[in-house]
Amino acid sequence: MMKTQITGWMRRARMMGAAAALAVGTLVPAVQAAPDYDQIGQLFARLVQSSHVSHAPFTQDMYTKFFENYIQMQDPQHLFLSQEDVDALFEQYGSTFGDYLVTGETTKLAEAMYGVFQQKALERIAQAEKMIKEMDGKLPAFDSDRTIPRSRRKLPRAKNAAELDQVWKDQVEDMLLSEVSRRENMAKLAAAKGKPDPNAKEMSVHDKMLARLKRMRSDFVEADREDMVSYLLNAVSRVYDPHSDYMGAREEQRFKDMLKASIVGIGARLKADDDGSTTIEGIVKGGPTAKSGLLKLGDHIVAVSEDGENWTDIMFLSIDKVVDHI
Repeated sequence: MMKTQITGWMRRARMMGAAAALAVGTLVPAVQAAPDYDQIGQLFARLVQSSHVSHAPFTQDMYTKFFENYIQMQDPQHLFLSQEDVDALFEQYGSTFGDYLVTGETTKLAEAMYGVFQQKALERIAQAEKMIKEMDGKLPAFDSDRTIPRSRRKLPRAKNAAELDQVWKDQVEDMLLSEVSRRENMAKLAAAKGKPDPNAKEMSVHDKMLARLKRMRSDFVEADREDMVSYLLNAVSRVYDPHSDYMGAREEQRFKDMLKASIVGIGARLKADDDGSTTIEGIVKGGPTAKSGLLKLGDHIVAVSEDGENWTDIMFLSIDKVVDHI
């Protein structure tokens, strides 16, 4: 019975999305139409309250759950926001979270909350970069018996900025130690098989960590309004049902393509590389890449073009954004 009801809810969700698209389409030509996220937020708020099996209305308790879900989804490892940061955000938005959706101010809330999170994340990334550069190519001694948790998901948040400073000092040491250990293991395996050291052509440990941080920064900076609204509405939908998601236009198109199984794109499996490029990690037999013979395993994509003359830089873009360009 529940399966039928949830299916019906999702079907109505798609209908509501279509209604929102039609409403926008009446204002400007369909080709140029930009989503009205405030209207979508209003429709979404009505939908989850009236059509989900629980029929749970928006209440202060629900607003708190929406807020907590958003924070946990954005910062699951508790690396970017201290408890003081979370408390300050809750003071400003926690008790009115759902009101923004109901009154047509979804975009305002989405951009405001993500703006705070983005600022905090970029500050921490800058802190990590500064620490690595100040090492001047030297590594910590790694000679203590101190332990660093590999996951902070179930740990309490740092109380304040000072405690979060220490968390990031630990993170930087862990990043460096993990990379050193990886290289040592790879060198031993290669030596045991009589092969050359695979690390010989690698960038330095410090440079590799800086490249990873640069990619991390890019992930935060490149988020657009559609992403921000998706983060917000997903936080709400998963309170009602942890297995239900809101899909923005890009995500919906990818989902449809997956269901139809009618698109292979360039026929290659892509991987985000530490140097900022996108690497060809696999090639689909019979796909466009295999047939053209222009790309091979291990090739790095740094830009894309439709006409061979006007190129779009894709360095440090997320795989999703790279796929959109391709």
